[in-house]
Amino acid sequence: MTFVPTAPGGAINPQDQKYQGVTKSIIIGLGGTGKEVVLNVRRRIVEKYGSLRNLPIVSFLVLDTDSAVLARVVEDETLASPIDLKPSEALHTAVTGVDTNLRPNVHHYPHIESWLDTNALLGDIAAGAGAVRARGRLAFFWNYQEIVHRFQNCFNQISSDSATQFCLSQGIRVVQGTNVYIVCSLLGGTGSGMFLDMAYTARQILRSQPIVDIVGILTVPPGIVGGDVDRRSNAYAAFRELNHYSANETEFSAQYSANEAPATDQNPPFDFCYLLGRSNGVSYFGKINQLFEMVGHNIFLDFTSEFAGQKKSNRDNIQRFTEFPDQQGSPQRFMSFGLSAIYFPKEKVTNVLANRLAARVVDGWLTPTRPFPQIDSFTADLLGQNQLSKEAVMDALIDSGGGNSLKGLVQEWARGVNRTLEQTYPGHNRVASYLRNQDSDLSSRLADTHPDETQWGQYLRTIQSNLRNLLRIKEESLRQIVVGMVNNEALRHSFARQFLGEVKRNFELAITQLDQAYQNEYQPNDLPLAQQKDRPFSEMERLPRDLALKLVGGVGRALDRERENFLKAAARYYHNKIDMHSCVYAKRFFQAMGPVVDKLLMELDRYIRLVEGLRDEFSGDEAIFRHMSVDINGEVLYEDAYTDRFFTSLVSESTRNDVGTASLQKLNVTGDIFRLKDLERADIKNAIFWQARSVFAAPMDRQSVLDLFFERYPRGQVAEEHFGLVYDRSQPFLVFSRGLSGYVDDPGKRDTIVGVAHGNSPTTASEREFVTTVQNRAANVTLQNFVEIADSHQVLITREEGAFPLRMIADLPSYEAAYRSHYDQGNQYPLHARRDVNWLKIDRPPQPELDLSRMAFAAAWATGIVSDVKDARKRTVYQCTYVRKGLPVDRTLGDDYEEIILLLSDDKELRADLLKNVQKKREELGAEALTKTILEHAKAQRSQGFAFYDEYRQAIERYMDREGLTDYVEG
Repeated sequence: MTFVPTAPGGAINPQDQKYQGVTKSIIIGLGGTGKEVVLNVRRRIVEKYGSLRNLPIVSFLVLDTDSAVLARVVEDETLASPIDLKPSEALHTAVTGVDTNLRPNVHHYPHIESWLDTNALLGDIAAGAGAVRARGRLAFFWNYQEIVHRFQNCFNQISSDSATQFCLSQGIRVVQGTNVYIVCSLLGGTGSGMFLDMAYTARQILRSQPIVDIVGILTVPPGIVGGDVDRRSNAYAAFRELNHYSANETEFSAQYSANEAPATDQNPPFDFCYLLGRSNGVSYFGKINQLFEMVGHNIFLDFTSEFAGQKKSNRDNIQRFTEFPDQQGSPQRFMSFGLSAIYFPKEKVTNVLANRLAARVVDGWLTPTRPFPQIDSFTADLLGQNQLSKEAVMDALIDSGGGNSLKGLVQEWARGVNRTLEQTYPGHNRVASYLRNQDSDLSSRLADTHPDETQWGQYLRTIQSNLRNLLRIKEESLRQIVVGMVNNEALRHSFARQFLGEVKRNFELAITQLDQAYQNEYQPNDLPLAQQKDRPFSEMERLPRDLALKLVGGVGRALDRERENFLKAAARYYHNKIDMHSCVYAKRFFQAMGPVVDKLLMELDRYIRLVEGLRDEFSGDEAIFRHMSVDINGEVLYEDAYTDRFFTSLVSESTRNDVGTASLQKLNVTGDIFRLKDLERADIKNAIFWQARSVFAAPMDRQSVLDLFFERYPRGQVAEEHFGLVYDRSQPFLVFSRGLSGYVDDPGKRDTIVGVAHGNSPTTASEREFVTTVQNRAANVTLQNFVEIADSHQVLITREEGAFPLRMIADLPSYEAAYRSHYDQGNQYPLHARRDVNWLKIDRPPQPELDLSRMAFAAAWATGIVSDVKDARKRTVYQCTYVRKGLPVDRTLGDDYEEIILLLSDDKELRADLLKNVQKKREELGAEALTKTILEHAKAQRSQGFAFYDEYRQAIERYMDREGLTDYVEG
């Protein structure tokens, strides 16, 4: 998986402190489209601010009926990537027990039964809404309390004082107000079934908050051409509902709980409602992810940076047109946008460079700078210097302290014995006894017959103690040798490994040699030397009794000779005894050091695997970032040659060394890279990466995308042509039908922003040339359209068009045809999210057509051609009975006055038949009687409080005026 860097210590890049402010925002994704856009926005926050935690005034909520939404939810945050959703940010809006509980008992849920088409009850909702919008809305109702709870938590997070104070402490100004973005597709069942209820729920919760903008970003299928008939029918149904609640005269009402009163709202669902497809008539998003990228980028720009201020200002300018219907009475609260860019992928290039440098840093810890010395002689010398040779170890084991050895103590013993005899001679008869006692005392210090070695003689216990100390000291000494080699740039770990291998061979050889010395030298000499030591005693006992020696006075001289023989033999014996034991314990020492060497080899191998793995990972991440596509709608200025050029100009050998030193300091292992093996891999990687990245951060921030643009495209016509391609891609991503009657195409309904470093006050030759290039290619763009942005690595072009009715969407008739076909074919599943509303027609006829239809209905109703009856549900249903071409016709018009008027506007033949039959009535009754009939009917409607009486009365007046019946009106 690609390494996504996480900024250390919650640090914010100082470059980001230039941003003027961030608006507190809640981003809600409904369904799969909403989820993908949410993840895109989260990625942009991580890339810009280092971590989502560094922007706590933005929160997220994803709702989905499909359990697959949980695929990007990680319970353990330590295992999550920086953009993964937390469990609190995603809600699986499942509905269970549909077949066993809800469908047979739907009457127990009157707040649901009132609007739900029972054909939507097609089993549990857990793996998606099945493209049935009513099931999506049912899931919203079923999980309403939890949705409200989650939304309230989102708002509490972004509005907390601690979140604001944290942002201020990082140099981020918090802009007043709250944005709520609701993102979904109108294709399927989940998002298009929930989006209206989600919008009004957000309005209800935030109704007491100042400056709240509810922004809907709704994608429509696929580029508004072709596509699945059923899905286009869904989209058309969603359009009708959106159109209905966007009209000034309608009111939203929904009862989300049987125990609560209905929530009502006369506002439109969205303050700003954007509709987006995959094409703008010039360019087409071949991959749906490209649309998600553009939407995520636009949202990110909408609540961050100084670019947001101009975007909001322009949006507010368009909004003044959206508040009123067009000349046909259709709501025109709808907008669309396009966003394109000339983009230098600073983050991509910086990550490539940082990973390359990090790999070089680690490689420097792996690669020696000089050829290795001869390993065998080097090891022998080093072991000698560190007293790790066989002879040095044996000497160390018999060290008695104070600069003397156990052999030295034997020599002192001999000298002491001799001195005592000379100073206080005990007599000839007592010399042997005295020496035996002295020998016994020394022998006890080397006693080795007890089965418990700890009970052996004093000198042997000294050897044992020396062994313990020596093992501890020499283990640390050997470790320090290895550490020194690893940290020595001339040797490094590969030589240290060879060294340890040679040490192990030396230690094994020492064991063999000690074995041989013990068996062939020290142990065989033990008995003979003991016999040589004891032989003088019998002579010293005999000599005092030798009469001949007494006569000549030679006893003393003879005893002195035997005493000297004894002391020399005793020294040889005890020296051999000490050597024999030091040989045994030296063998133990080297045997014990074998596992120490093995342990060091294991640690060294762990270090090698770690560091080589880090180097390979950094190199792999460099390749991943280098080949990673940058999904920008426009022109991406990137070549591998850029990174090579930047790296060569910014990195030297001293740079590599400085980054390595700083990384080790950050990890608290200054000067000792071997200690890296004991740290967490992720911590090491993060420290090295961020130290390497710091080398490139400022130069990349200063890199001008315009310099690169004009480097690639020569100034003049070539540059203008390539800018034109980018500019065309910024057209709003919705294809329009132009020149519709009833729609006023005001230039104020369109806005363009060109975001560039230094805005309309260019300071560099490239910036000045770019202004000229834009004005030559885009004639309507003036300096007023230029806005300053802090990022010199991108030019942003956004174009919005707003205040248009839905009927302007190109190919809308095909969507309506799919919608009608759905019903004509008898499909059972409902298209609309609710059945308790008569939806306004999207393509409203021109006003003259509507006036003529109202006149025809009013005249036909007043003269009895149209009658009103009550159906089984006590609704007023209008029916007509007339003659067409000599044949009687009976037809039900419907139960909604406005829908009937739209029907007559569509069915001009029916309208003409009604007017013809009214004319026949006039011929039958006469003008005066007809007038009386009409006036009496009008009086009755006024008294009965007909809801559309004013329109009806005006239509009657127009009819009577047109037919010259006003002359028959009395008074």
